[in-house]
Amino acid sequence: MSVEDKILIVGGGLAGLACAVRLHEAGKAVVLVESSDELGGRVVSRIKEGFILDRGFQVYLSTYPEAAKFLDLEALDLKAFRPGALIFQGGGFHRLMDVFRCPQYALSTPFQPIGNLWDKLLVGKLRLEALNPWKKTLREDTSTESYLRSYGFSERMINGFFRAFYGGIFLERELRTSSRMFEFTFRMFAKGKATVPAKGMQEIPRQLAARLPREAIRTNTTVDSIESTRVSLSDGDTINADRIVVATDAESAAKIVPGLKGDPVPWRSVTGLYYSAPHSPLKEAIIALNGEANGLVNNVCALSDVAPNYAPDGR
Repeated sequence: MSVEDKILIVGGGLAGLACAVRLHEAGKAVVLVESSDELGGRVVSRIKEGFILDRGFQVYLSTYPEAAKFLDLEALDLKAFRPGALIFQGGGFHRLMDVFRCPQYALSTPFQPIGNLWDKLLVGKLRLEALNPWKKTLREDTSTESYLRSYGFSERMINGFFRAFYGGIFLERELRTSSRMFEFTFRMFAKGKATVPAKGMQEIPRQLAARLPREAIRTNTTVDSIESTRVSLSDGDTINADRIVVATDAESAAKIVPGLKGDPVPWRSVTGLYYSAPHSPLKEAIIALNGEANGLVNNVCALSDVAPNYAPDGR
């Protein structure tokens, strides 16, 4: 197959789709190939017995700067979590809320037994800094754990809140992740809301794919190797293109691009369990966190409290 003067994109995840959309809308001819039978990469949803099951617990932060340039957020019909959390510690739940957006909790949140009063003041200080448009100075990049300690947070606050909340974001409770990533995500939470599309996270890649010509997308197409502008497929076919964009993870790219080397990436993983129940145990659109060091479960939420379409009627 020859697609000279076209741009071939390998990988149908969000990066590949965004690249294809940007090029197509700039007047370029594109062909996108994806090895699986659907687009979206890790942003996938399944329908089972009327329930929408996202692949892993995922949220869309409403103020992601780049995503807003590509997506029709109104059409996604984003449903928001309440800005706060219920934290399980000492045999009970304790409510920590963003008092800037939920001022009715301004008197109760500071005195919850998660951290201390000074910790709550530091959260407010960190929020104000994150929202400061004139703040340009970046702190030294270190681990999130070291960053929080140097900022002055107590061990009770780090262990009781940050390990659980950011453990669900970073997929690791040790808080080894870069402090720059912590600052970015904290700023996104401070500026906007944690949301899910009303019909599931896969609505995001579906919306992007809908902006491409149907003939520009080839699923179930696995790339074996790339040489200059020639792509060899696992079925023996070849594709020639004027330009090739590899929009896969680094480990996959190293397998198909000659001379591209990279150490195997130690992927972080998480197991998500979905339950069907006659009613929600939380009864509100909020996340519940495990604020203790033991236990297998890091966080719990009833997604149908956030977006009712996630569950059939009566469940």
